[in-house]
Amino acid sequence: MSSIDADPARDPAQLRAAITALDAQRPILGNAVVDAALSSMRAQLDALEAAARPAPQQQRKQATILFADIVGFTALSERRDAEEVTELINDLWERIDGVVATFGGRIDKHIGDAVMALWGSETTREDDPEQAVRAALAIQAEVELFGEAARVAVACRRASTCKFAWASTPARCCWARWA
Repeated sequence: MSSIDADPARDPAQLRAAITALDAQRPILGNAVVDAALSSMRAQLDALEAAARPAPQQQRKQATILFADIVGFTALSERRDAEEVTELINDLWERIDGVVATFGGRIDKHIGDAVMALWGSETTREDDPEQAVRAALAIQAEVELFGEAARVAVACRRASTCKFAWASTPARCCWARWA
């Protein structure tokens, strides 16, 4: 195929050359005209370059998830001002986040009066599931201490961990429940 037959819209090198040539016409055509034309050409170039990049390799990765729910917080929030509830939950999250970090996990999200933490999502260690269970037990103790210190009736009666592998493999879960 000769260069005359090549479609510049599909050839990144020709598209770059066309962008450079059009940009050089600013003194004649003006910024508004050139910028309008260049924006679509640059978008097209970005799309071509993205399509040319190899797709990231999918990998199988084991991870452990911890879910912990605070019991009694809904009732507490119904009897207190919103500002006080916000301050209490933020203080509690700070403590729980610290526990998770101590055991090598990272907080994925806070969901109302529950927390979701991950082990193995970034780097995997052999003892991630054990560390998650240890964190769950420590969270229960921390919530009890928090309740005593803040003089509020809250508890963490259930913290569950789930070990799974992602990349189109079935989940393997082992749930733990504490009363």
